[in-house]
Amino acid sequence: MAKQWLTKAPVAPLLEVTGGRTPLETSVMEYLQANCAHCHNGEMPRQPGARYPMLDLRSDKLIKSTVNVMTMSVASAAGTRIVPGDPTKSILLLAMKAIADPAANTEVKPMPAVGVDRMDKKNVDMVEQWIKALKP
Repeated sequence: MAKQWLTKAPVAPLLEVTGGRTPLETSVMEYLQANCAHCHNGEMPRQPGARYPMLDLRSDKLIKSTVNVMTMSVASAAGTRIVPGDPTKSILLLAMKAIADPAANTEVKPMPAVGVDRMDKKNVDMVEQWIKALKP
């Protein structure tokens, strides 16, 4: 039986992701907007004592907030969020991969932190390809 939480369907599109320099970059922006930006959006935490990095993964802030930007929180390993051309040094990608093997790099906090126990391989691979394609 339907719970009828909504009185009417939301008007589509709720958010149109634009601004990617390539179709791959637009796809990465869409994925991170839909799956990460609900927490990583530059806003102060709503829960007392919660620690969220001041990381903004909304599609219109993604590049400025990640590419060649050092991590700024105790929530993850020290390093650069996205290193153009080098996914092995990109902390954001390492955090996404840590779901599959948390022991591989114990300094990186696996992301997402809750509700997921398997890595989204297809989309993590997509983010890795995007990082490889970025010019250093």
